Amino acid sequence: MDGKYLKVPKLKSLIRIKLHRQIKGVIKSITLTKKTSGKYFVSILCEEEITEMPKTNASIGIDLGITDFVILSDGDKSDNNRFTAKMANKLTREQ
Repeated sequence: MDGKYLKVPKLKSLIRIKLHRQIKGVIKSITLTKKTSGKYFVSILCEEEITEMPKTNASIGIDLGITDFVILSDGDKSDNNRFTAKMANKLTREQ
């Protein structure tokens, strides 16, 4: 990789890329696809070291309900927005 460009050995030219996130770890493989519009898309597979989270020996209960979407055993509540029902009605109407 050269800054905003990707150098591919089989292609003579450089490919300009938009890097969505920094590459972490060791690059294992690259998949390069060209769409009919002439744009290239690159998928990069990396191997990264993952650290384990420390054990806290704490647990929490989760209750999925109808009036409240989620109620946790520590008292936190998350409202049920009924998003899917509204979208289903809108989809039915528009079809």
